[in-house]
Amino acid sequence: DRLVAIDVLVVPADGSGNREDTFPEGSPWLELWGNGIVQDDSDRDMVGIRMTMSWDKVRGEYYIQRRFLKEWAPSLGDMTKAAVLERTSQVTTSQITPWAMYLLDAKRDAAEDIKARGSSWSRLVTQHGLADEDIKTIEEQLSNINEFLVEKSGVLSHVQENLHQVASVVNCAEEDVSVSPVARRLRDLSRGMDIVLATRGAPQFPLARHGMGTRSLASVLMFKAYMTWRQKQGKTAALHPFVAVEEPETHLHPQAQRALFAILADLPGQTIISTHSPYVCSQSRIDNFVHFYKEGHESVVTRFAMPGSPDITPDERHAIDRRVLNTRGDLLFSRCVVLFEGETEEQAYPEFARRYWGKHPNELGISFIGVGGSGGYLPFLRLATRFRIPWVIISDGDADAVQRVESARKTAGATATGDAARCVILPNGKSFEEYITNADTVEVLQRMLAEYTIERNGVSDPRGVKGIIARWSAAPESEVLQELQAGKTTFGARVADAFGSLSDQDKRIPEVLRKAFDIAYPPISRKE
Repeated sequence: DRLVAIDVLVVPADGSGNREDTFPEGSPWLELWGNGIVQDDSDRDMVGIRMTMSWDKVRGEYYIQRRFLKEWAPSLGDMTKAAVLERTSQVTTSQITPWAMYLLDAKRDAAEDIKARGSSWSRLVTQHGLADEDIKTIEEQLSNINEFLVEKSGVLSHVQENLHQVASVVNCAEEDVSVSPVARRLRDLSRGMDIVLATRGAPQFPLARHGMGTRSLASVLMFKAYMTWRQKQGKTAALHPFVAVEEPETHLHPQAQRALFAILADLPGQTIISTHSPYVCSQSRIDNFVHFYKEGHESVVTRFAMPGSPDITPDERHAIDRRVLNTRGDLLFSRCVVLFEGETEEQAYPEFARRYWGKHPNELGISFIGVGGSGGYLPFLRLATRFRIPWVIISDGDADAVQRVESARKTAGATATGDAARCVILPNGKSFEEYITNADTVEVLQRMLAEYTIERNGVSDPRGVKGIIARWSAAPESEVLQELQAGKTTFGARVADAFGSLSDQDKRIPEVLRKAFDIAYPPISRKE
């Protein structure tokens, strides 16, 4: 007793995708849809098509109906109020074929496409476009080639002589029984076609002997050739295909993934890509994204420009493309994002988290991202909040950094209850290096600096090693802090290792980090 209903709206647009008021005179879409074209409240042309799938009790199966709509509902809640157009019958198959959906799934393989009859390759190469006279000449030459091969080959001649005995059983003449090493008919020739490739200076190999990356890419290019050929042959026909591409990154290295995106963007019609590749995502505009994620047992779908989202300037969009997608596109696929400022933290925090959770953050789908200073949070926060990706900020405690964090949070629209608590601030206005250097930790940090100095300088004699250990053991807390601040890119992971040797287990993970880690990966989740 349940019904599935999908409404589709089609409107005329120019080459840049900007909506136009009417279908141009002589447009093939006018001829295709005829009376199905109606005007909306602003007197602009539109075509609405409703597909319904419902249960047929007589036939015992679901059946599909498609009807033109009289109007377009302003919202999903009003969908049932949009009436169908009574003056037309059902939408025919020929009226929806020009914008059919084609699927290029993750298993695409050009070597298999060549063998499959219904593939784009098969449909393309069978349309040879040769004149009848040329076909006759070619087929005569193919017959001559077959006779020559059989005549020169002792094996083939022997086989053919034995097959002549078929004539005594089947009602046919002996000369009508022959071996054809090569297809005699042009329409059959496509079945034996192949594609050969060779890297520069190397011998040629058939496509089936190449790697899956090459075969996957070739499959996409063969489909493009098919669609552009159809477009070229039917310039006056209605054609606007939809192409769904599953995981275009399959079997391809990062540079090839980026190159493939340009090929897909050049396909006729509209292309829908499902991907887990930050390299593919970095090639698109953020407004084109539809983000899917699981929230409990439900799948949640979001877009960057959702209704009610505050507008941002082109420069702010560019900052997201340049600073986030081009460098940290993995954020889009995270269960949670932990943001912070400095370089020491980028190495230290993931290691502290691994020790605290007992698993590496990558295993949990949690990304640790340095934003390059307290002024760099906004693009990352905008992306996380609009796609509803959980986030945590661990910020230095100085007044300027705290003010910038608050400003970025509010500007990004992260003002819901509890969002402020996701900003974890280091106490007493301290930086990370200042926070971790104190009377309880200075001894293990001295030992770490001594071990680093010995390793860096390649000291192996016992007297030299003893001297370095003694020198750092006597270093005051201020000197230890100064060394940590001077070597931000050097000591991150080493700091986490040093803290692991503290005798007090509660101090092995700094308190502020424990608080942030509990927000990013709550204890209840760890129990589950």
